[in-house]
Amino acid sequence: SPGSATVNFSPPSSSGGSTIFGYTVTCTADGQVARAAFASASPITVNGLQGGVFYTCGVTATNSGGFTSGSSGLLTVTTTPAADIAVLFLLLLDRDVLNSL
Repeated sequence: SPGSATVNFSPPSSSGGSTIFGYTVTCTADGQVARAAFASASPITVNGLQGGVFYTCGVTATNSGGFTSGSSGLLTVTTTPAADIAVLFLLLLDRDVLNSL
């Protein structure tokens, strides 16, 4: 039966110079369809996961300037049917920083 994973995360300390308008959590596993959920804040629950399967879930933030940054560490979880995980978050980079990379 389908399970879910609730992902808790801390917002980045910098918004990259523009307001963050949302976060996307994406969970993937070998042989499974990737599942994603979008919300304006933590926690985010991703539904439609297969119980007993190991998923790698990551968080990305998108700011109003159109820049996206992902989590620094992806975690593996087992849905049983529900699992809570925490994800550490990278900072969104300022446009000037991105252009200098």
